[in-house]
Amino acid sequence: MKDIITNIIFWVVGAIVLTVEFTFKFNDTLGWLLTTIGVILIGIGFIYKSKKPFKYLIEFFINFF
Repeated sequence: MKDIITNIIFWVVGAIVLTVEFTFKFNDTLGWLLTTIGVILIGIGFIYKSKKPFKYLIEFFINFF
């Protein structure tokens, strides 16, 4: 359960960063940086301390599309 909490924290922080960026619509480098950080944090939330990270990523994208 503790491993899942860590992943959820990464997801939530990534979502908050993306929400701040899309709400205030920062321009230029700051907007790009916030978007990149948000996406990276959500990605880390998917693969951090998981037993088969690439399997989860592949299944996510297959189910997404």
